Amino acid sequence: MVQSLDTTSDQIPDYLLKDLFDKTNWKEVFLDKVLMVELFYALYTVYRFLKGLPEKDLSETEFNDIFFSWRVLIGLECLGRANAVNVAPFKIFDFDNLPNMTVDLKLDKTTLQAFMN
Repeated sequence: MVQSLDTTSDQIPDYLLKDLFDKTNWKEVFLDKVLMVELFYALYTVYRFLKGLPEKDLSETEFNDIFFSWRVLIGLECLGRANAVNVAPFKIFDFDNLPNMTVDLKLDKTTLQAFMN
């Protein structure tokens, strides 16, 4: 992030996506959610600092809108790497445009069904 605020989703290392989104250990689901919120908040704070913007206290609604949009987008990247969808790379730190960001996405119904089963 410090190197470039223009980093795109295809540049996220596989191991990081696996560590953040692997839900095979059901005992750690709550920990994963807490970790994701803390990670997002840290990234958002650093983003504002790097852009030279003042600190901003988000309302719960504002935070949730931005956070959940970001989670969905990162989740789409995970599905793309699992070959369930074809998603065009997007800027992962483009917090100013969340939750209104658009992403090019192509679904292959047969691939997606196989992935969901």
